[in-house]
Amino acid sequence: VPSHAFHRAGAIGYVSPTEGPRESGMCRPRVTHRMVGKAATVVSGGEGRGGLRERMSKWRDAWPRGDGLDKKIVGLTIPGVLNLMLLPLVGLVDTYWVGRLGNAASLAGMGAANQVFTSTAWAVSFLPSVTTPLVAKAVASGNKDEAAKRIAESMVVAMTVGVLATIFLQTQPLLALSMVAGPDAQFRDAAQDYLRIRSLSVIPALIATVGFSAFRGKLDTTTPLKVSLISNIMNCALDPILMFKFGLGVVGAAAATVAAEFFSAAVFLTLMLKQQMVKLKQMLRFPKWQALKPLLKGGLAVQMRALVMNVALLSATKSAAALDPGGVNAAAYQLTVIFWQLGATVMLALSTTSGILVPSEMGKAGANEEERRSGGRRVADRMLTWGALAGFILGSAQFLCLPLIGKFSAVEAVNEAARGPAALVAASQFLNGIVFAGEGIMQGLECYRGLAALSAFAAVFFLASLEMVKSLGLGLNGVWVSFLVFNLVRLMGVLLHRYKIGPLARKHEGGSPGAAAAEPNKANGNGDDNNDTPPPSATTSSQQKLAPAADGSS
Repeated sequence: VPSHAFHRAGAIGYVSPTEGPRESGMCRPRVTHRMVGKAATVVSGGEGRGGLRERMSKWRDAWPRGDGLDKKIVGLTIPGVLNLMLLPLVGLVDTYWVGRLGNAASLAGMGAANQVFTSTAWAVSFLPSVTTPLVAKAVASGNKDEAAKRIAESMVVAMTVGVLATIFLQTQPLLALSMVAGPDAQFRDAAQDYLRIRSLSVIPALIATVGFSAFRGKLDTTTPLKVSLISNIMNCALDPILMFKFGLGVVGAAAATVAAEFFSAAVFLTLMLKQQMVKLKQMLRFPKWQALKPLLKGGLAVQMRALVMNVALLSATKSAAALDPGGVNAAAYQLTVIFWQLGATVMLALSTTSGILVPSEMGKAGANEEERRSGGRRVADRMLTWGALAGFILGSAQFLCLPLIGKFSAVEAVNEAARGPAALVAASQFLNGIVFAGEGIMQGLECYRGLAALSAFAAVFFLASLEMVKSLGLGLNGVWVSFLVFNLVRLMGVLLHRYKIGPLARKHEGGSPGAAAAEPNKANGNGDDNNDTPPPSATTSSQQKLAPAADGSS
């Protein structure tokens, strides 16, 4: 290590064995191992101009530049965005036609019933997250029988939960609606009628979800997009026919959705059977517990997070419904939720891309542990930057589109109540981009428990904020302020995980000599700066620093 580095490291007066004292009257002091580590960091670029250049290079590398990584991100994200955008777009069409009825209770009832339906379907929301990698692993190994087995197991779980959910919603619709609406809500009758019809689509919707996951496991994103596009066009076409020509009103919107879900499920089943992706006899036989264990074990933490998110969404819906018994604020909340979902689709697609690319980079063959971590950091930082840019663009676009809010309901009071919250929705997109990308990174690293804990922690702040804004009388604006608080806590959590405590944090870095030798005494469990024991090698220190993350404890 050059002597100038020791001077910068604090060893003033140090002389090398071949040099005389640089300052008269000064003797050669003992140089501690911490000084050795710090001086090595100086030489390796960890401090000073070299370290600054290294940090600047990493920041520049995090920005999109049109390289191969950006092409992968775009290639995976665009089909996901198109697929995910279909749902809120169809929701906008449903909202438009129901709004044409000129009855705030119908619009509020549809919103409440749809929230109950979504929350019920989330009982198996882990299926896409767990089924896709299991199928992909089997397909990559060339074991088609194993892939078919995994698809059949997911299908059995989906159909079992679907039957139970359908029975519950058909027999106890008022009990289910009590989660989002009080007994004095004037839209309960409309919500009950809508929910009874909508619940008939639980089973086909879950079958279609498994089909989507199975094709994605085969790296086929085109087929699910085509099926979703055709089925949703059918939904939009049937809305005005059933609602106005046949005089079914809000129930007609539910019937149109049911027809589209049955079509989607039938197409997915036909395609999977035709391509021998699954066998009919496997779907009719309940699998053994040992076969289901990987599926259920992987989905448990995902399910806990889904439960927490459901509590937050249901609480927000109930808070909006309780603002006035006539349903004006509840209807306005439904409009702003659709407005939020339009931006959230891009964020969800980025989250999915993060969950694919990060583990792909971390599992590269022929690379050592530090090279894999370095690649994972590079992909993660690029995804966070893409998230930030997407959030800025979408938030700005939604601010420009605020005047369109007044076009979705014939009731002017609903439009007026939705304008302020819609501005808060646009503001929330600036946070959502980084939040969703960061949560996708955590999923890709299989940090499911950490993600569930973060969601629960954020939900506590969200519920507390709901109570606070209620006492302050902020109305529907207060509900969306609480969502901002919710996302802010999640933002801090994902950044903390990425840069401080997660497996990609710099504390696990061990590739440079400076990083390896920076605190050798701590690696030995000794905090004495004057310890004369020879410092451990960079390789040993790297192994010690990487060990906590290698076992998945983070």
